[in-house]
Amino acid sequence: MSANTYCLPYLKRCNYLVKASLLLFVSVLVASCQREKKTGASGYSQAFLPVFDTVSRLFESDKVERGLYYLDSSVARISQPTIDDQFRVLGFHYVYWHKTKGDNQKALVYADSMLTLANKSVGARDYQANYVEANMAKGDAYFSMRKYDDAYKHYFEGFRIGKNYLNNGALSDYSYRMGMILYKMGHYRLAAGYFKESYRFSSPTRDKFADFYRNQEVLDNIALSYKHNGDLDSAMFYFAKAIQYINQNGPAYKDRAKMMDVARGVVYGNEAEVLIIKGDSKNATDLLKKSIAINLQKGNDNRDAELAEIKLAQIYYDNNQNEELKGLLSTLRTQLDSIKNEDAEADWNRLMSGYYLRKKDFEASRAYLQTYLTERDSSIKKLNVLKESDVNQQLDSFEKQYLIDNLRGHNKIERQYLYAAITSAVMAIVIVLLVYRNWRRSKRDIRTVNALNQRVSLQKIDLEKTLEELKASILEKDRILRAVAHDLRNPIGGISALTLAMEDDDFTPEQKELINIIRETSNDSLELISELLEVTDEIRT
Repeated sequence: MSANTYCLPYLKRCNYLVKASLLLFVSVLVASCQREKKTGASGYSQAFLPVFDTVSRLFESDKVERGLYYLDSSVARISQPTIDDQFRVLGFHYVYWHKTKGDNQKALVYADSMLTLANKSVGARDYQANYVEANMAKGDAYFSMRKYDDAYKHYFEGFRIGKNYLNNGALSDYSYRMGMILYKMGHYRLAAGYFKESYRFSSPTRDKFADFYRNQEVLDNIALSYKHNGDLDSAMFYFAKAIQYINQNGPAYKDRAKMMDVARGVVYGNEAEVLIIKGDSKNATDLLKKSIAINLQKGNDNRDAELAEIKLAQIYYDNNQNEELKGLLSTLRTQLDSIKNEDAEADWNRLMSGYYLRKKDFEASRAYLQTYLTERDSSIKKLNVLKESDVNQQLDSFEKQYLIDNLRGHNKIERQYLYAAITSAVMAIVIVLLVYRNWRRSKRDIRTVNALNQRVSLQKIDLEKTLEELKASILEKDRILRAVAHDLRNPIGGISALTLAMEDDDFTPEQKELINIIRETSNDSLELISELLEVTDEIRT
């Protein structure tokens, strides 16, 4: 996780970015909040610094509630906490509600308070850091609530400060989030570009471990983006670069050796996906087993281990290693019962359905398949909401509005200059005329920009209406096609099942040949129906 930021919600790792545990998230997030802070009136007080360090360690050790209790009780004994002290207390509470509890409504309350305190910060540097962090926090809370327009607005605010004040940390945080959003939308090459920008803008802070951990994660994200874009060689290059970066810098943080192992385990699991695509099942299996062995340990990223086990189970399924498949899925079921993981749950049901299909237990296979389809449709609906939000258009609108506001501000200042010039002396008439001319030109520019915006808005409404009509037409076609396909699947499947049941009966060769023709025809029909359903599913997504 990047410095001074709060991570966006991750989706399925086999299709989306790596999902870090609270141990990984807090160790980098909370420690990185020390970015360019100074002790004294405009930074942390001397009384708060040891409290900060203790709470950070407790959060990193997954003792979040204990850390929060210690924080509140300790800060209550500080007679004159600075603005930065208060800001960081709110930040810890935000992390608790946003990441530990998942209550983004409460997290948003703390983010609002952080923004209020940021505006009271003493000194430009503290203002920039706190203002950017508070806006990013609000953006992440809104994003988790799927209020994407509000999220983009606050991300843009953070970007604006970074751009205006040449704050590389803010630009790095913004690029990281844009990379995450574009990745989830399926724009993998653009996502890789943003992640590279995030890596390039990453600036050194007082907390070297935060810098190191953020950079290794971004390298892994670049590799994942290339993998999904089909650039497998580039993906392998960046996975290797991430491992090399961890191995070179990890020894400097001997007290964080456990986290180094977790980071390697995550990269191993991601790298295995590329090897699977290349057909190298043996090396992919070895990497997945290494990843699982690391992250199944107590206190490590158990959910990441569960996703790696799903990938290993898929290899067993593809290679017809049915006994190994059943054993792994049984073990994974026990883990999922204690550590919930919606992403792994869906694929577990899919693999169980495939296993029982091979065993010709069609009832069990159908039950697991139905559960898988339900969970998959739920994930697709969530992703479609994100895809429907046009991040580029939203950011472009914010940029235009910002320019308009600037023009209005300039007009107000120019009018003040005009009034002052009139009251000064006749000698200033020439200057007054020049200012007036500039004022008229600015006003004309504003009208032009507003007219263009109105034209764009009208065009957008027309396009949206056309798109909705087209979507309605497509959905109606798909509905009919799916209804027909579903209605045909069961009787044809029944015919196929009957032919299988008739194999051992005493029939003449001619009758057996006819039965085989019926079974093959039924199977061909079922395959055609499945292809039709897959095509409609792809069109809907």
